[in-house]
Amino acid sequence: MDGLRTSTSALTLAHEDVRTRLIAHGVTRVTVTQELALEAVMRDEKDVVVAAPTGSGKTLAYVIPIACAIARDGDREGVMAMVITPTRELAGQVMGEMVKYCGEGACAACAGGGDGKAQEEAIRGGARVVVGTPGRIREFIGRKIIALRGVRIQVLDEIDRLLDGGFEGDIEAVMKPPGTCQTLCFSATISVALSRFLERKLVPGYVQIQHFGRDGSNVGGKVEHLSYASKGGDASVGAAVVEAIECYASERVDGRVGGQAIVFTETKAAAERLRATLTNLLSTVRAWLTFFTLASARRR
Repeated sequence: MDGLRTSTSALTLAHEDVRTRLIAHGVTRVTVTQELALEAVMRDEKDVVVAAPTGSGKTLAYVIPIACAIARDGDREGVMAMVITPTRELAGQVMGEMVKYCGEGACAACAGGGDGKAQEEAIRGGARVVVGTPGRIREFIGRKIIALRGVRIQVLDEIDRLLDGGFEGDIEAVMKPPGTCQTLCFSATISVALSRFLERKLVPGYVQIQHFGRDGSNVGGKVEHLSYASKGGDASVGAAVVEAIECYASERVDGRVGGQAIVFTETKAAAERLRATLTNLLSTVRAWLTFFTLASARRR
């Protein structure tokens, strides 16, 4: 399956308010993997398992259905969706996406290591979706801060890491039984142990979507090896880097170049010179560059 191809058809399933927010954030198309997930979740109302690599857009595949459910719920109260992640760092990233499409007041973090009192107040203050780690979510359910009876969508993000990290007991404690809500699972891989877990926790007939790279590798995207000969000098090298970014590592939004690039240099000094050169060359181009040096400690 080519997860890089895009489509607009699945977005027609989204609530009008959510589509407006998506467009405002530059989302006008979805990948094939996202499209299949959105159709299974929103149109067919199935439990779903998505196996795809990190960075392939899995988060949006569940953020959109949750945002649409909240938009259609109107003024109802209580938590209607919970997203469980293996780390608070991932929970923070997911929260950022949730806020974009659900609204800040509709979302509450629920991760260990954070301010528990502030998290509790956010949930009691009307949050419709909680995003957090298994232990803290289990605690809040036990203290009746989160009422499971109102949860209609439960998401296990990076479920392979959740189970490998020893959270299975917490997961068992917080998950609603199959058929009592919609369960969406996202993973980089599907192991035998995970398959057994899913068979117990999902409604039979659930949809499984897999996005694999070339040769069966579960790595997103396609890697091309290209060579570009340039004249000596920082300006010439900088121009070659800019051309490569514009041709191969960017996408255009409103006529401007976006995307990300990593530039490897041999020494720290070369990285600093190239940084200065690119600062001038990219003054009118929207790009982010991270520099790594491959020099040995002695050469530094």
